[in-house]
Amino acid sequence: MYVLYSLGSPILCSAPSGSPRRHKLNLRENFVRASRCTTGAITTCKDEMLRAWLPTVGAANARHKYAGPALRPARRWMTFEGNSQDIEGTDEERMAGLFGGRIRGEPPRSTSRMLVGETRVIAGVAVPSRPVEPDNCCMSGCVNCVWTLYNEDLRQWKQQRKLAAKAIRGTGLQWPADFDPPIRDLDEANIPESLRAQKQHLEHREPLKVAALFGARDAPLPKAVIEAKKRHLAARRKAAQRPSPDQEDTEGWDNVPVFIRVFAEFEKNKAREGRHPAKQTQA
Repeated sequence: MYVLYSLGSPILCSAPSGSPRRHKLNLRENFVRASRCTTGAITTCKDEMLRAWLPTVGAANARHKYAGPALRPARRWMTFEGNSQDIEGTDEERMAGLFGGRIRGEPPRSTSRMLVGETRVIAGVAVPSRPVEPDNCCMSGCVNCVWTLYNEDLRQWKQQRKLAAKAIRGTGLQWPADFDPPIRDLDEANIPESLRAQKQHLEHREPLKVAALFGARDAPLPKAVIEAKKRHLAARRKAAQRPSPDQEDTEGWDNVPVFIRVFAEFEKNKAREGRHPAKQTQA
């Protein structure tokens, strides 16, 4: 039969002959031990004690010497049980939610990075189509992150559109309505008739000033506040002279969460610091 032992307390097992035997071992590990005796039968014990089988300790480590035959090491295996509660959806649905992109059973298709689209020549300027948002980001900080590449493609697309909008002025041509016209940069004559109402709405809309959010001040401003306003005004004028990177324009990021855009900017800045470490240290 098999005699099972546990830490700190002996286990009473009944042999087929009916004579009980007690064995107690001083175990170092809190695991179940098993040893083979003379008879070939198997003793029935608790189910949870059959989950782990480890090699037995010798008689020298035992508190009471075992009078039977020499103990032989048992086979070792382990049983792992996963959490199978509250699992919703099929395997394919869970794969799609975790990894995205193509899953099992779907036909092959190119990723969003490879969907370049068509390029049209508008007023002599080659304008690419609007970039497609990536659908295969793993959010693990890859060297070439798909969101960083999307950010670069988006900036190039906006730059080419501005060049084409500047070149089309005074030509009498109209921007194609199905090719994402830059309404803010185009003259009304170059905008399709179906989109001219949006141009008029943007021109008549007045930007909200911060001063309108606060009431009138009775007392004069402190001297420190006046000096700070002068410094900020000079800094704004200096920044206005530099070319703007078009960061305030959120076109292309309308349906993208804010944390994804911040993640893309962070990855781009990190890659830039890696390419120019000397300039960062000197600054």
